[in-house]
Amino acid sequence: MTKRCFISHALRVIFAVFFLPCAASAANIQIIIGDRDCEILFSGAVEDGDLGQLQIAAERSRSSGNIFPKLCLDSEGGSFVEAVEIAEFIYTFGISTVLRPGDRCLSACSWIFMFGTEHWDDEPTSRRTMSVDSQLGFHALILPLPEVESMPRSEVEHGFE
Repeated sequence: MTKRCFISHALRVIFAVFFLPCAASAANIQIIIGDRDCEILFSGAVEDGDLGQLQIAAERSRSSGNIFPKLCLDSEGGSFVEAVEIAEFIYTFGISTVLRPGDRCLSACSWIFMFGTEHWDDEPTSRRTMSVDSQLGFHALILPLPEVESMPRSEVEHGFE
């Protein structure tokens, strides 16, 4: 196995272990009527396809009069790639993020939470709220590399393709 193949394989294993939940199902995304603190609820694992569901819910929420929709999160994490795409969407669309009492936002979910934003006069403003009784959990990416003095940037980047 070449060094390049080893790195690519190692990165895939890392993402599978740390960012894909075991026996997870897609998130439950729903609009909550009459709750000013939480117009959209995202609960469950972050999975492929959740971005599309969230886009539909956000459009419906905005068309019903919520200029700045609030997204409540309660998730153990899940797909890192999907979470980054959701984070980009909520930043661009202008969605605040909220952690209510007892809610947990761990691993990939924390990326979504950190991008909560409102847009005032087309200027993005961070808008994140969390209860003292909620949990926000981050963890570092572990990247086991072969023991060498240095590694060409192109080989490391290839592992992320």
